[in-house]
Amino acid sequence: MAKKAKDRNLPDGPVRKVLDGSLRPEVSKDTVCQVETKCPGKWAFVDMESGNIWMPTGGDLGSRFKQPTESDLKCISRAVWQYNREWDGQKWVKKKT
Repeated sequence: MAKKAKDRNLPDGPVRKVLDGSLRPEVSKDTVCQVETKCPGKWAFVDMESGNIWMPTGGDLGSRFKQPTESDLKCISRAVWQYNREWDGQKWVKKKT
């Protein structure tokens, strides 16, 4: 259920609370998020409100997404870990901000 924004960094209106406790603005109309790819199995979509993870299959409309396997989750976890790091030639280090 959407809440009203009280944070001055958010626009006035309904918001959603995501897993880390932060608030994200809710828009009034559905938004289409589309990715065009020849390799749908390399993509994962994360619902940061519920924690659900879905992977596209490239199949017909009724079966376009699946839940990730254990192997998929390991790869997703590695991608999240690596996101704020870079290879310095010898090891992974945190990116400088």
